[in-house]
Amino acid sequence: MDNSKIITDCSYFNIENPGIGGTEYLFLTTLSELQKGYTSSDNQYILLLQKDMQLPIGLTYQVVGSKFDAISYCTVHHINQLVVKYEDKDYYPNIFRAVPKFLNIIVWAHNVIPRHLLNIIAQTPQIAKIVNVGREQLDLYRDNKAFLKSTYIYNSVNVKPINYYKKHSVPFKNRKQEVTYLGSLVYPKGFHILAKIWPRILQACPNAHLNVIGSGTLYGDTKLGKYGIAEESYEKSFMPYLIDNSGKILPSVTFWGKLGEEKTEILARTKVGVPNPLGLSETFCLSAVEMELYGARVVTRKYVGYLDTVLSCGGCLCETEEQLAFQIITELKRTSYPDYEHTYHFIKKKFDRERIIKQWLTFLSDTKSWRKGIIEPIVNADYNYKQWREWNRKIKSKFPFGYQLPTIDGYINILNKLCPICNIKIMY
Repeated sequence: MDNSKIITDCSYFNIENPGIGGTEYLFLTTLSELQKGYTSSDNQYILLLQKDMQLPIGLTYQVVGSKFDAISYCTVHHINQLVVKYEDKDYYPNIFRAVPKFLNIIVWAHNVIPRHLLNIIAQTPQIAKIVNVGREQLDLYRDNKAFLKSTYIYNSVNVKPINYYKKHSVPFKNRKQEVTYLGSLVYPKGFHILAKIWPRILQACPNAHLNVIGSGTLYGDTKLGKYGIAEESYEKSFMPYLIDNSGKILPSVTFWGKLGEEKTEILARTKVGVPNPLGLSETFCLSAVEMELYGARVVTRKYVGYLDTVLSCGGCLCETEEQLAFQIITELKRTSYPDYEHTYHFIKKKFDRERIIKQWLTFLSDTKSWRKGIIEPIVNADYNYKQWREWNRKIKSKFPFGYQLPTIDGYINILNKLCPICNIKIMY
């Protein structure tokens, strides 16, 4: 795990995220739980880090340096499985080409993998498996050859008993018109979109209040802007919507900065949660699930990860800024939560940490099953040409060299080049 930019004390990460990135948090929690469970399996697990850090006593880890150094460590110690975070830079050049045959590389894809890199991964035998963090993410490349070595395991969430959330949350009918954004304040996380529509929301709901939990320095040192909130140029892009004529931050907005466990006090009174309204980097979105557990209505953009974590929970997914503003206003005026129990039990069934760790234990132990591609019936068939992708996959599987044919995205790119006026959009 690349922890080179983490300076936070993670001694108690098993209780709540102490304020580090979601991917890093999941590496820590998953490895910790796997180490607890390995006594009942044949595998043993160790966390490889780039630098030393504050971790709970008893967690087995080793400081090795870079990902390339981690591969060398596994080679010397004859470790046969290495789970790595997906990162574009690993394929320029492809650092996995020199991996020995006994070491199986498992790419844990917390981000959408571009098409050209999927092709490289498909052609790299040292990469045994791609583990996506959601079913919708996997379906993005259903007709790509990389699909044949892919599966998905949802991200895990520490789901407490339902009575805990009811006891520690303000009843929905008593909640004020509070909107909360939870995430890093960088362009890919889309806070600027929420800031842009905030004056419109205030016009319709004058008592609305916006909580902003997150920092522009979550992933390392950044030169902050005038207000010390985000990187200078990015801060300038959204602050005009959130200040008055004298340059002071509106009383309807509170920037809380980076929070750990204390953020739950805000989530517990939030009426509408708006995680990443840009959407384009979300393959799961832990923030959305946290908001839902504490009883907030979630409104955000219709994109891959949210179809797994929000749509099935009764949240609202939008395709335009106008829809986003309208739905936030609608939810702020709502006086009751339609079916919180349904939302809770859906999350408990799908994403509960105990369930997900069992899936990881089975996956890492049953290497014979890795040769089988996961072919499940498609859901949300009308989303992102998914039905076409499935037809194309079936056609390609019928012929010996079928996977030499283009994917649906490939056909769309060809069509857009031949007829630019078409301008057909694809999701990745």
